[in-house]
Amino acid sequence: MKDAPKPRKGYVRSEVLLPALRYQLQPHPDEPTVCVVALQTPDGPVTLTLHKDALAQLGTAMMIEANKMTDTGKT
Repeated sequence: MKDAPKPRKGYVRSEVLLPALRYQLQPHPDEPTVCVVALQTPDGPVTLTLHKDALAQLGTAMMIEANKMTDTGKT
């Protein structure tokens, strides 16, 4: 994308546009207020570390967006 901002020096920008096949949530071993979120994609796992507040906000946002989507009829 030519309109994308240039990354700052020392900053890694990564964008993933792959389907998430599975997910796993694990507590961070050294920080009790952080959760490790692992998303399995066809190209391998993508991991994020999220503070508990961000994890809660993301969960709420995902439920809101899921409720807006049409039902596929699959169970």
